Amino acid sequence: MLIVDDVYTTGATIREMFRILEKAEPKTMNGLIFAKYESQENMKKWFEEDLLNKSL
Repeated sequence: MLIVDDVYTTGATIREMFRILEKAEPKTMNGLIFAKYESQENMKKWFEEDLLNKSL
């Protein structure tokens, strides 16, 4: 079984899906995430580090 979630923010959606579907006792369960949410603070930090590295 493959669970697909477009964006991983808190993980609540995919965890709940696994919890519910676990009752069907699938042989395997995997999750596929297309994007992960990052806070604005982390994004700003990475952007500033990237600019700093490019200027060196």
